[in-house]
Amino acid sequence: MYLLDANAFMEASRLYYSFQIAPGFWQWLSDSFRAGTVASVTAVHDEIAVGDDELADWAKDSELRRFWLPDSAESISVMAELAVWANSPERIYKPSAISEFMGSADLRLIAQAKAVGATVVTRETSEPHSRRKIKIPDAAHSVDVSCLQPFAVYESRGLRLSQQDV
Repeated sequence: MYLLDANAFMEASRLYYSFQIAPGFWQWLSDSFRAGTVASVTAVHDEIAVGDDELADWAKDSELRRFWLPDSAESISVMAELAVWANSPERIYKPSAISEFMGSADLRLIAQAKAVGATVVTRETSEPHSRRKIKIPDAAHSVDVSCLQPFAVYESRGLRLSQQDV
């Protein structure tokens, strides 16, 4: 299973797979969810559903309500593990970076991925020497969660958009 970060949705809708240009992409996401291969977390939903655009409308679709996985006992346990990791004296993160991470959808996304054995899909890249922001790939690595870039996942999962999809 793949769990998508907010940036996978936001960039797709705003930059290259708008709902008018590539409706097939959004259908593919919905179909992949129904097949049990793609999902995200409630905290990501909350980030994108506050907008007043087609992405927010898509996220609020009642048929997709189970697309957004809530925190579970297992994921909460992993969140505690990530908190210990982020606050470790070996880490060089500023207190503001730790605070931001602890309140983020990123924390919940990584924790849920670990809990269900999923891979995180994000545009973020590793920056292990960053002091100002905890990057998803670095935190995910600390709990043995894999991360992939969106287009790598789309290709490996067989996403194909044709003129008929436009």
